[in-house]
Amino acid sequence: MKSAAIAVFVKTPGLSPIKTRLAHSTNSTFAEEFYLRSLRATEAVVSCAVKEKGELVPYWVIAEKPGLEYSLWHGFARIWQGDGDLGERFARVYEELKRRHDFVIFIGADSPLLMPRHLWESYSLLAAPSALIDNLFVLGRARDGGFYLFGGGSEISKDVWTSVEYSSADTAKQLKELLRLLGTTRELEELPDVDTLGDLMSLPDDPGAQAKLLEPQKDLLRWIRQIEK
Repeated sequence: MKSAAIAVFVKTPGLSPIKTRLAHSTNSTFAEEFYLRSLRATEAVVSCAVKEKGELVPYWVIAEKPGLEYSLWHGFARIWQGDGDLGERFARVYEELKRRHDFVIFIGADSPLLMPRHLWESYSLLAAPSALIDNLFVLGRARDGGFYLFGGGSEISKDVWTSVEYSSADTAKQLKELLRLLGTTRELEELPDVDTLGDLMSLPDDPGAQAKLLEPQKDLLRWIRQIEK
């Protein structure tokens, strides 16, 4: 069976500034608390997806080389993002993991509503017989214009990654336009990610929606509701 790397891009608290936009509107302690809770939720989602579909192989993709030794990252295999800007790091990680696996799926750790089914769907799309013919890529747009998930199995040049303006209102659109030159892109449903206090407070509190979440995700939403009080 073909395998897919699930690459979770993370920063190590204490070694890098964490969620700087959120910290600016609250404080660094608050931002780090959110990040650690969101990490636990993301790890639970990835672990659940891997348990159900053994073709998925999880990695922490760590921003800081010294962070590779931190116990926080003991749950999955670990690789370093490398030096350079975000586009250069995406290119390096994608190339390295493509040498080990048939497909690579990128996610972050700040999309609390990401579910195992998003990872299963991404793998199913990439592993479909027609995907190789179409040079298929998978993209999950975030509501702020970025993306919470990217998946691919075809070669992508470094120029593609470095041509995108990240953290802009049309980051996902830019990436999709560049991928159009390489193949076909299938999109998943749009999800929120958290960069600001407004993003955090706008996460849904509908009990019906929450019932589908894993326990660490529910814990995170309960923590948010406590903040509101």
